[in-house]
Amino acid sequence: MRPILTSLLLLLAGTMSAQDFNAPSATLGSPPRQSEQVFSKKIFWTEVGAYALSNVLDGYTTVAHPAGYEEAGFPRGSAFLLGRHPSAARYVATMGAMQVATSCAAYRLEHSQKRFLRLIGHALMIQGIYSHTDGYIGNLVVLSGPKSLPQAKLAP
Repeated sequence: MRPILTSLLLLLAGTMSAQDFNAPSATLGSPPRQSEQVFSKKIFWTEVGAYALSNVLDGYTTVAHPAGYEEAGFPRGSAFLLGRHPSAARYVATMGAMQVATSCAAYRLEHSQKRFLRLIGHALMIQGIYSHTDGYIGNLVVLSGPKSLPQAKLAP
């Protein structure tokens, strides 16, 4: 929870410091600018790429499980979505649909004129990247760990 909170605070601080403080125009008759483009394609597609990469790595290591491996329940794993012994097809269908839905929601939120909604859009993408990266690292620990020790994602 702490890394997500830190990421959100850093994201908030970055957007606050990047505000456009324009001085009043030199001519009195010119109207102020109505709205500037607030959506950044580069940032969005970077988030989508990082999300997809972490999702693929997590999926590959989840499906390439050793014998006796079981996906853990809710707090520690995704057995409620993927089942105890996830297959590649089920992982792609489930997590792919979740990534598409999250990316579409983030796309809409990041187009908002309200900063708070844009931050929520970025937070959705950051949370997805974080959770899949955490899953990938956890799977690497399970796959490379000694076979005699209990596995990190084994159901209790």
